Amino acid sequence: MVPVIAGLLIIPFGIGGLMLAQAGAAAAGLGASRLPPQPPVVTEHEDFLASLRDGLRYVLRDPVTRWLVALSVVASTFLRPLRELLPAFATTSLGVGPTELSWLFAVMAAGGVAGAASTILIGGSGFGRQGLVTLLAMVAWGVVLIGVSLQETLVPALLLIAFPQVCWSMFASISQVIVQMRAPDHLRGRAMSFYGTSVSAFMPFGNLVIGALGTAVGIGLALRIGAVTGLVAAVAVLLFSASVRTVGVRSSRGG
Repeated sequence: MVPVIAGLLIIPFGIGGLMLAQAGAAAAGLGASRLPPQPPVVTEHEDFLASLRDGLRYVLRDPVTRWLVALSVVASTFLRPLRELLPAFATTSLGVGPTELSWLFAVMAAGGVAGAASTILIGGSGFGRQGLVTLLAMVAWGVVLIGVSLQETLVPALLLIAFPQVCWSMFASISQVIVQMRAPDHLRGRAMSFYGTSVSAFMPFGNLVIGALGTAVGIGLALRIGAVTGLVAAVAVLLFSASVRTVGVRSSRGG
């Protein structure tokens, strides 16, 4: 709903007005989320570099965590930029304006909701190989992104644009839970920090890479190159990593 409203308001208020409104909403949310003061907790602090080294050693040595973090890096760099580059794709490939762009964002958001619902259904179904689901979601993500990038008119793009978000939601949600449940208690925070960095650091980098590539060869082709890269990485892990294929959330505890 938010993308639809933004698309309608961008005409009378402009991009600057919407950005000011977004900043105001963020400030209000920050003020509303203030927590009451807590008493100080005295803890024994481990050396930062030693703590970092131990976390990195765990991530690199664990056969499941290693590949899930690596795939998250690849997905954030080569598959995820579709959302941030959607305005450029809508303008250059589809030839549409702000209102149609809001429709694309709205359908994409609906895909995220559908992906979350699918993840919940899979979690409650008793199916014990969530690692396989994660890999298949990334494979499907690459395939549907190729399909989206080939579109040159609005209606087919609207029909397809939800599916990359479905796949992203399933991949990110399930892989994050596996990493979290698999890590030992004393390393869980560090494992999740590395996983979070694979998204927060590499997604902006991916926007730069795919955006620059789009300037050189066209945004549609750039998205296809990214999609193929992500697809190849996911298929490689699917074929050659039995540890990831067979892991489940319930079996992850304790590795």
